Amino acid sequence: IYYNPAGILQLEGHNVRVGAHVLTIESTYTSPMGGQVESTTGSQPVPQLYYVNAPKGEPYAWGLGIYAPFGLALDWPDSTGFSTLGRSGELMYATVNPVLAWKLTDQLDIAFGPTVNRGDINLKQAVLFPGAAGEFEFDGEDTQLGFTLGMMWRPFEKWSAGISYHSATRMEFDGSTRMSPVRPAESATGTFDFPDFIKAGISYRPTPKWNLEVGLDWTDWDGLGTAVIDQAVSGPILFPLNWQSSFLAHAGASHYFDNGYWAAAGYFFSENSVTELNFNPLVPDTNLHVGSLGVGSRVGRWQWALSGQLITGPSRDVSGSLPSLFGQSADGNYQWFNFGVNVAVQANF
Repeated sequence: IYYNPAGILQLEGHNVRVGAHVLTIESTYTSPMGGQVESTTGSQPVPQLYYVNAPKGEPYAWGLGIYAPFGLALDWPDSTGFSTLGRSGELMYATVNPVLAWKLTDQLDIAFGPTVNRGDINLKQAVLFPGAAGEFEFDGEDTQLGFTLGMMWRPFEKWSAGISYHSATRMEFDGSTRMSPVRPAESATGTFDFPDFIKAGISYRPTPKWNLEVGLDWTDWDGLGTAVIDQAVSGPILFPLNWQSSFLAHAGASHYFDNGYWAAAGYFFSENSVTELNFNPLVPDTNLHVGSLGVGSRVGRWQWALSGQLITGPSRDVSGSLPSLFGQSADGNYQWFNFGVNVAVQANF
């Protein structure tokens, strides 16, 4: 449902999958003067739930997915030197996605589904007053609609190819801002554009025991220009983001054993989306290399899977970034080292 909704026609009967992806985020910042600080964010669990009904012998299937295509939480201590650009940020973006898939021919499946997208955002940054320090905070929420499309083509017995599209959404986060300690909260709306993305892949199964896959994802971050927080009394605040579109290339292999177990390994490269000019420490993006290993098994109607990911990449040197109104910049060196664990349980009946 998430990667390609047309793929649900490969299933049969009722299928329920429950899982969670737990991600640790460790970012290290080294200032141009040599001082070093680390982010203080803890582990972040991301739950997921899927259901598919594929009646046996019928050319259709339908399903429902609840997942998080975007989201991040990152906290920095006050000693970074860039706290007026960003002290902490948290985005929760969840999607409820019913889908319907149809078998057009023995080789071609298509799918479509609306998406109901719920977003909650919280941003904090320091504010400097003469002889004192304060904090600016924005908190908001919104729900918007979108859609997904999918297609799967099997031109030969051992080959299949798929492509899917997920529409863009413009979130109008309704909430409030506050500037402590000088003024109380006032109503505000923050406008953020979330991108559309395309996922494509090819699978080759030389034998029933092996599956080899390669894929390419493209995300249109060019649509995320300047975010605007429009305050009812104090007027608008502009956040120039100006991200750039990026791709993600991945490859993987799975092997199925006679006793019902399987093992898999994969790698993907994620291209940086954030420019140096508009770099913000709350999203210290860089080119990322991700390796993963997984195991699982099927026991009767039940399946389970467990995988681990190492997420790292070259450190990023930022120079010439736009300063805040208080003169602080994000210039310096950033390093990421993250670890993720994904666990899922599935039942078929």
